[in-house]
Amino acid sequence: MIVICEPQCKGMSHEKVNSGFIYGLRTAFPQEKILFYADETHLEGIKYILKNDGVRIDNMEYIPIQLHDPYSFRGMISNYNLLKNLYQDVVSAGTDKIFFLSTNPVLLYLMKLLKTNPRFRGVKCTIVCHGEFEDIAFGEYREPPVAVFPAELSMERIRSMSLAERIRRIRSMSPGEIIQKITRVLRYRYLTGVARIKEIYPGLFKRYFYVKKFILWRHTSDFHYIVLSPAALRNAAEYIDIKNLNFYGVVMPIVFAKPLPPPSNEHVKFAVFGYGDSSMTYRTARLLEQKNIKNPYEIRVISMDCRGTEGFPAVHCVSSGKVMTRSEMESHVPDIDIFMILYEKNRYRLSCSNSILEAISYIKPVLYISNDSINYFNSPENPIGFCCADLEEAAEKMADIINNFSSHKGVLQTYRENILSLRDQISIEKLAPTIKSSFTFD
Repeated sequence: MIVICEPQCKGMSHEKVNSGFIYGLRTAFPQEKILFYADETHLEGIKYILKNDGVRIDNMEYIPIQLHDPYSFRGMISNYNLLKNLYQDVVSAGTDKIFFLSTNPVLLYLMKLLKTNPRFRGVKCTIVCHGEFEDIAFGEYREPPVAVFPAELSMERIRSMSLAERIRRIRSMSPGEIIQKITRVLRYRYLTGVARIKEIYPGLFKRYFYVKKFILWRHTSDFHYIVLSPAALRNAAEYIDIKNLNFYGVVMPIVFAKPLPPPSNEHVKFAVFGYGDSSMTYRTARLLEQKNIKNPYEIRVISMDCRGTEGFPAVHCVSSGKVMTRSEMESHVPDIDIFMILYEKNRYRLSCSNSILEAISYIKPVLYISNDSINYFNSPENPIGFCCADLEEAAEKMADIINNFSSHKGVLQTYRENILSLRDQISIEKLAPTIKSSFTFD
């Protein structure tokens, strides 16, 4: 029997990678029954994404659990009881292993604390590490950055305009649009303050419960960890002993979409797919305004987050700020030429962005700011996109592609062919043996 637990996510969060791990475990252990514990809304999300991807998982039972905020005393008690009940279920079922699809330092502390109970001493855990794992580079707790909302960046853009330009802008807007714009700016300024206040209380916990401390605390061979790319595993070795701590590198597993034919556009179409970073999209659009752009182009934001990009005629947000289903998002993908993956350079050294796997899934060349996560897939021997040193270089490369699109079509086709080759190398079937090793405690 294979017991899988998602102790944090609700709804359509991590649904793509979690469904990938479930499929990977089914591939690795084809005869075993699967028990999947998660919030009821996440269970529905997993059922939806498996159906959307055309994947059938037989002999699997969905078991709802109630999730709690880990960074509070009440949440700690509730999560302790949740994990205790899960451990009891595992022991009662005659097995001894749990595959956790995510964790945080408080949950990790509780997982290890429960193993002091003689009844649970034999329970073994494989744990997938996501974004919080990046904090091992800092050791102890660090203050999170203050959120910068694109609405505020948009105000900076307006302040940089001349008075005549501002008047022309206001005259072109209806009274309703003016009120909507003012309301949006005030709302995001309010949210900035709220986000900071909300961080104070959890911050008290995070000063004590930080990732590296509880990976090392009471470590035994009963704990295995997965990081979501071999590049992240290599970087993690700078901060922890990955061999003795039982770390495995597994490329973030997702079920790839059926190959799409290449688009046939007269002008280039870029896209941001998924969460993205709306402030980086805003900055890119600003930089492109300053370039000598001769031809039309489109930046399509296939995401619910379009904040700050409303004033750019080439930027089109397809969601109108609403949550989209996976099938709705996919409907806007076929005619896209290039996926933009624009994050600050220090992101994803010890984890992996789902954006690069989405690009590989839909066979879309990428344009990105260099980081280890994406460089791993965009190798010199098998390039799949354009690697840029910074945002200025990214905007310069985009301007070149826009102005000389026909001359880049051959390169884009080569990248697409390389992506097809890469998909075969990192398919879930190829990843299954490593997933199996991480969940085998010999």
